Amino acid sequence: MYGAFPTDPYSHTPKDQGAKQPGMTGLVKEEILTRQAELGIAIEQGCLVWELQLLDPHELLTAPALFSYLDVQGEVQHIQLQPGSLAYSICQTPVVLRAAAALGITVHYADGTQRQLDGNVLDEANSRHIFLRDGAVHHLTVAFR
Repeated sequence: MYGAFPTDPYSHTPKDQGAKQPGMTGLVKEEILTRQAELGIAIEQGCLVWELQLLDPHELLTAPALFSYLDVQGEVQHIQLQPGSLAYSICQTPVVLRAAAALGITVHYADGTQRQLDGNVLDEANSRHIFLRDGAVHHLTVAFR
């Protein structure tokens, strides 16, 4: 079951009037939530958490690729991806997932420094930087098994 099936393609349309505001149908909302689960994204007590049991390993790159994205200043940026990885963004902050022997998160800061965290939970301070889109965190590399 996919939720409600609207009779009008806009979910915020009053019954007796024309389209007022485009919205997402229940199916689209479910697809977004499903994809977040597949990519392992969760927020627990203000911290980003990755649980990657649903990630299909066939989605990982088999050859190098360039990931292009808009940063928090609206500028186009690029990250070179290696085989065995994939990338997406959270609040305009790139997240590179890569297969590895051990769980861990590398926080790549805008000033060029890095911090390695064990496990699959990004601490509250760095999660807050991402949620606020303040540009302090340039990108994350999340290693998973």
